[in-house]
This record gives sequence, C-alpha cells and structure tokens, in this order.
Amino acid sequence: MTGDRAVVRVRRVRTRNGVRLEIAALASGRAIRLCPLELETLTWQTHEGLAALRAAGGEAAPAVAATLEGELAGDAAVELANEYAAVLVRRVGASGDERLEIVAQRIGCGIRLAAGELQTLAGQPHDTFSRFLETPFGPEGER
Repeated sequence: MTGDRAVVRVRRVRTRNGVRLEIAALASGRAIRLCPLELETLTWQTHEGLAALRAAGGEAAPAVAATLEGELAGDAAVELANEYAAVLVRRVGASGDERLEIVAQRIGCGIRLAAGELQTLAGQPHDTFSRFLETPFGPEGER
C-alpha cells in the first residue's frame, strides 16, 4: 500500500504462535506482526491517537485525509482469528487513497488505516497494543 510519503507491505503470515498480520514499512525496514487480538485493539483507536504515536516517535504527524466512509470497492476480506478475537482485513479505496480496513466481528468496531498510519504501527513495540487493552472496547464515553 502506498500513501503520502509512505510505502508499506501488509501480508498474512503463519507463525508457530498462530496467524499474524505483518506490517512492514519498506523505507525504514521496520516491521511488526500483530495477532488478531492486537488487530482488534486497533478498531477502537482514533486517527488522532495514532497520529500522536507518530509524533511521540519524533516523526512528523501529517493529518490523515478525511476518513473514507460508506461501502468501498476493495479486495476480498481475509479473516484472522484465534481463541480471543476474530477480525476481517481488506484493502479498500482507490489508487492514491487506499486504506487497510480492519473489522472486529465480535464487537462490531472497525477502522480504515492509511499507509502513513500503518508505517507508524510498524515501528511500535508490542507494549503499545497492551496499553490499548487498558480501555477495552474503546474510551469510556463511547461504549
């Protein structure tokens, strides 16, 4: 996937610990493999919160273009599941404005991430996703 100054590779991989989604930032060489539960935690994050992660890492945090709304053409969804979570992942949008759509089936939440946001996630430690679990199912006011 490509976006404003970001190129990332996203692929499903099988590890000895189960299925993961690998997000690799090609320019930096950073990559992360996320389990279905870690992917589910992304569905209740905000684009502003993800921009703050980027800024905390010393990177410029350009605003993400308006969220793509409604039904979008895209690739077929791929399911990643384990005993804790199940998510559907697919690429949506048009050339130049592609997003990775992640939908947590069990809780009915979803997010569409731009290439720049995925690049930021590729450089995060797994502790970041543990912190996301401190507010399961999103911030208190949104439940």
